[in-house]
Amino acid sequence: MERKIHTILLSGGTGKRMGLETPKQFLQLAGKPVILHSAETLKQLAETQGNLGQFVVIAPTEFITDTERALSSIKDNFRGELRITSGGETRQESTLKGLRALDGVAVDNDLVLIHDAARPLISKSEVTRLCEELESNSDFEIASLVGPVAETIVSVNSNNQKALNQPVPRDALRAVKTPQALRWAAVKRLRSVHGEFTDLLSWAHAAGLAGLLVTCDPGNIKLTSPADLVLLESLIAAGK
Repeated sequence: MERKIHTILLSGGTGKRMGLETPKQFLQLAGKPVILHSAETLKQLAETQGNLGQFVVIAPTEFITDTERALSSIKDNFRGELRITSGGETRQESTLKGLRALDGVAVDNDLVLIHDAARPLISKSEVTRLCEELESNSDFEIASLVGPVAETIVSVNSNNQKALNQPVPRDALRAVKTPQALRWAAVKRLRSVHGEFTDLLSWAHAAGLAGLLVTCDPGNIKLTSPADLVLLESLIAAGK
């Protein structure tokens, strides 16, 4: 049976951290909603791979209609099934809901991509590289895009956070990005571990699964503040 690539797009923001009334995934970036940028890239990847799986979008209950509107241009001409469903209170709960949406559909050999809608400028080449490296490394069930750490990093004294503990060698550090990928066969192991995890790598580590790290493109930036929106606009204008 030909393996398929399924996608879980996490779009759980409500705008509180940005200090805006509009959730960041619906802000306009180069003339279209932020969420649509990465959704289009992931859709194109799945369709060109010729092994289209389910496309599940997780959104806050109160923004389901807004999400449907933002993604209407791809939902109307998507060759596979695009489903929009409500998320949980945390990223972990939303991820679990996305995985449950694939129960009975995905099989052990299938791949699942998990991506944050707040990272709009992913490239098809980096996502393809992520999938190919996971498939070619049979010792790993989980893979994640990561980026190098450019700044000097220090740790602080736990009793006085203004006091330096020690510098941390940055050549041994990587910043975790998305998409992240997993083989469906690993889902049972992940579900056996309970807790709140901020991403798939930390969840996999708790489940005893090794994570494969794949270097991402420089434009893989997360939208967390209004200043990031300006930076993302400039990257698009520069053709990045």
